[in-house]
Amino acid sequence: MLTKAQLSDLSKQVQEIADAANASMVSPTEMFERLRSVAANMGRDPNRLSTASAQTLGKALLDEYLEGLPYKSDVLNLDEDMWKSMSVTAQSQLIMRLNVKLRQYQIYNADVDAWQSLAKNSDPSENVYPIPLESLP
Repeated sequence: MLTKAQLSDLSKQVQEIADAANASMVSPTEMFERLRSVAANMGRDPNRLSTASAQTLGKALLDEYLEGLPYKSDVLNLDEDMWKSMSVTAQSQLIMRLNVKLRQYQIYNADVDAWQSLAKNSDPSENVYPIPLESLP
């Protein structure tokens, strides 16, 4: 389950990844440079992408949502070398899957009746929604 605030944050991060991936079709290295900037703007450590122990896209941007889940993420372990080694078709398919997930997030957000409050008088941004694992990036 994610809160409205978490879904909003996740959606923004996935959108940034999709935008960077689209831009990388021209320059693959630019994708990871752009994501370092995104990580910095979102309060994440932009150096995490350049360290030997955590140079993957997902670990820098999505780790808080995906780590420890029984789910194989398309992007959690994606690094610059892996991205560059992917065919244009494989890159395009990954971008399409991310865009499908973004559309799902919009549907979840709009499904007013399915959002549940866990406490009386809680802020609506703290309402939760059962997000299926397959909908995670």
